[in-house]
Amino acid sequence: MSLGPGPIKEAGLWKCPFCEFRAYSKAVVEHHIMESHKERKRKERKRKREEEEKDYVADLDHQRVRIILHDGRELRGKLHSKCRYHVKLETENGTYVINKAFIVMYIPEREC
Repeated sequence: MSLGPGPIKEAGLWKCPFCEFRAYSKAVVEHHIMESHKERKRKERKRKREEEEKDYVADLDHQRVRIILHDGRELRGKLHSKCRYHVKLETENGTYVINKAFIVMYIPEREC
Protein backbone atom coordinates (compact mmCIF):
# COMPACT_ATOMS: atom_id res chain seq x y z
CA MET A 1 0.00 0.00 0.00
CA SER A 2 1.52 3.31 -1.08
CA LEU A 3 1.63 6.42 1.07
CA GLY A 4 2.29 8.70 -1.82
CA PRO A 5 5.90 9.82 -1.74
CA GLY A 6 8.19 6.99 -0.72
CA PRO A 7 11.63 6.99 0.86
CA ILE A 8 14.20 9.28 -0.69
CA LYS A 9 17.81 8.16 -1.15
CA GLU A 10 20.14 10.84 0.14
CA ALA A 11 23.91 10.46 0.60
CA GLY A 12 23.74 6.66 0.97
CA LEU A 13 20.84 6.81 3.47
CA TRP A 14 17.11 6.47 2.94
CA LYS A 15 15.12 9.44 4.28
CA CYS A 16 11.46 9.81 5.20
CA PRO A 17 9.83 12.46 2.94
CA PHE A 18 7.66 13.70 5.85
CA CYS A 19 10.22 14.07 8.64
CA GLU A 20 13.96 13.76 9.30
CA PHE A 21 13.97 9.99 9.98
CA ARG A 22 16.90 8.25 8.22
CA ALA A 23 18.01 4.64 7.91
CA TYR A 24 20.31 2.48 5.79
CA SER A 25 17.44 0.18 4.81
CA LYS A 26 14.64 1.30 2.51
CA ALA A 27 12.31 -1.26 4.14
CA VAL A 28 12.91 0.31 7.57
CA VAL A 29 11.99 3.75 6.27
CA GLU A 30 8.88 2.35 4.52
CA HIS A 31 7.83 0.72 7.80
CA HIS A 32 8.45 4.01 9.63
CA ILE A 33 6.25 5.86 7.14
CA MET A 34 3.44 3.28 7.51
CA GLU A 35 3.53 3.44 11.31
CA SER A 36 4.40 7.07 12.02
CA HIS A 37 2.48 8.91 9.33
CA LYS A 38 -0.88 7.06 9.29
CA GLU A 39 -2.86 10.24 9.91
CA ARG A 40 -1.16 12.01 7.00
CA LYS A 41 -2.00 9.04 4.78
CA ARG A 42 -5.63 9.06 5.94
CA LYS A 43 -5.95 12.79 5.22
CA GLU A 44 -4.32 12.36 1.81
CA ARG A 45 -6.72 9.54 0.89
CA LYS A 46 -9.71 11.59 2.10
CA ARG A 47 -8.60 14.59 0.02
CA LYS A 48 -8.23 12.41 -3.10
CA ARG A 49 -11.66 10.85 -2.50
CA GLU A 50 -13.24 14.29 -2.12
CA GLU A 51 -11.62 15.44 -5.38
CA GLU A 52 -12.97 12.36 -7.17
CA GLU A 53 -16.45 12.84 -5.71
CA LYS A 54 -16.62 16.54 -6.52
CA ASP A 55 -20.24 17.54 -6.86
CA TYR A 56 -20.61 18.77 -10.44
CA VAL A 57 -24.13 20.00 -9.62
CA ALA A 58 -22.68 22.53 -7.19
CA ASP A 59 -21.65 24.63 -10.19
CA LEU A 60 -25.35 25.09 -10.98
CA ASP A 61 -26.31 26.10 -7.44
CA HIS A 62 -28.70 29.10 -7.31
CA GLN A 63 -29.17 29.10 -11.10
CA ARG A 64 -32.31 28.63 -13.15
CA VAL A 65 -32.28 25.19 -14.78
CA ARG A 66 -34.43 22.74 -16.66
CA ILE A 67 -34.27 19.24 -15.17
CA ILE A 68 -35.30 16.10 -17.06
CA LEU A 69 -36.29 13.27 -14.74
CA HIS A 70 -35.93 9.53 -15.26
CA ASP A 71 -39.66 9.14 -15.97
CA GLY A 72 -39.53 11.79 -18.72
CA ARG A 73 -40.98 14.73 -16.78
CA GLU A 74 -39.39 18.15 -17.18
CA LEU A 75 -39.18 20.66 -14.36
CA ARG A 76 -37.95 24.24 -14.55
CA GLY A 77 -36.89 26.36 -11.64
CA LYS A 78 -34.12 27.61 -9.42
CA LEU A 79 -31.74 24.88 -8.25
CA HIS A 80 -30.32 24.61 -4.72
CA SER A 81 -27.73 21.89 -4.14
CA LYS A 82 -26.42 21.57 -0.59
CA CYS A 83 -26.92 17.86 -0.03
CA ARG A 84 -24.82 15.09 -1.52
CA TYR A 85 -27.79 12.99 -2.67
CA HIS A 86 -30.67 15.47 -3.21
CA VAL A 87 -31.35 18.81 -4.88
CA LYS A 88 -34.04 21.33 -4.07
CA LEU A 89 -35.83 22.88 -7.03
CA GLU A 90 -38.01 25.94 -6.52
CA THR A 91 -40.60 26.09 -9.32
CA GLU A 92 -43.72 28.17 -9.98
CA ASN A 93 -45.82 25.26 -8.66
CA GLY A 94 -43.88 24.80 -5.43
CA THR A 95 -40.66 23.33 -4.12
CA TYR A 96 -39.42 19.85 -5.00
CA VAL A 97 -36.74 17.79 -3.29
CA ILE A 98 -35.38 15.37 -5.89
CA ASN A 99 -32.93 12.51 -5.52
CA LYS A 100 -29.96 13.15 -7.82
CA ALA A 101 -30.08 9.53 -9.04
CA PHE A 102 -33.56 10.20 -10.50
CA ILE A 103 -32.29 13.13 -12.60
CA VAL A 104 -31.24 12.33 -16.16
CA MET A 105 -30.10 15.78 -17.29
CA TYR A 106 -29.52 19.30 -15.99
CA ILE A 107 -29.84 22.06 -18.58
CA PRO A 108 -29.00 25.63 -17.53
CA GLU A 109 -31.74 28.07 -18.60
CA ARG A 110 -29.30 30.14 -20.67
CA GLU A 111 -28.97 27.10 -22.98
CA CYS A 112 -32.73 26.36 -23.14
